[in-house]
Amino acid sequence: MIAAGSLLDFELEKIGMPVGRVSSLYMYPLSFLEFLAAKNEALLVEMIAEHEEATPVSEPVHQKFLRLVGEYFAVGGMPEAVACWRESGDMRKCVAIHRAIVDTYRQDFNKYAQESQSKYVELLFNLVPARLSKKFKYSEVPGEFRKRDLQPALELVDYLIQRHHQIVPVEVKSGAPGTLKSLRLFLDERKRLCHGVRLSALNYAAADRLFSRPLYAIARLMDFTKEEAGILV
Repeated sequence: MIAAGSLLDFELEKIGMPVGRVSSLYMYPLSFLEFLAAKNEALLVEMIAEHEEATPVSEPVHQKFLRLVGEYFAVGGMPEAVACWRESGDMRKCVAIHRAIVDTYRQDFNKYAQESQSKYVELLFNLVPARLSKKFKYSEVPGEFRKRDLQPALELVDYLIQRHHQIVPVEVKSGAPGTLKSLRLFLDERKRLCHGVRLSALNYAAADRLFSRPLYAIARLMDFTKEEAGILV
């Protein structure tokens, strides 16, 4: 028997967890490489998977990648939305799919959040789009709320990754890249760290202990190859 998450939950409530008889298959939205593969851009997937870290790509290719990653940010990685974009190129149809998915998420809040936290989860869920690329401040949440009320409903992002048994700090720049003062300070205070990575709209580059990578090459942070990314070219 194969069942999706919510459907399986209903059955397990009746019979309990049959230990050793359930296999879990975790599914995720499409990555940018998978998005490119869905658009039949196998050559671009290969370029990202095999590109040298410190060697810039040509400016026309760089701009094409940025345009495609912009498409990916707008369409997202949900398979139905990607299929719709590939077949029709109509963003309005993709947005309709997005809204249907979001509505389903909202309907599930009461099921997965504690009753006392449900209203906070929906409040933060509605607030997130307006706060993208900005520092989150509890004081900017409308209404009379305390940090201790909202904090359990907010999952923070960690900008540290493990790569080849090393901890690597990562800084993501949504706007014009600055001096990377915080990332440099982090590296200076931790001499055992080999290097740090900046992700931005800039081309590939390397200096001192800092690697600059374009946003479209984020999969290479973990040294994904074409095969490891699950892309057939």
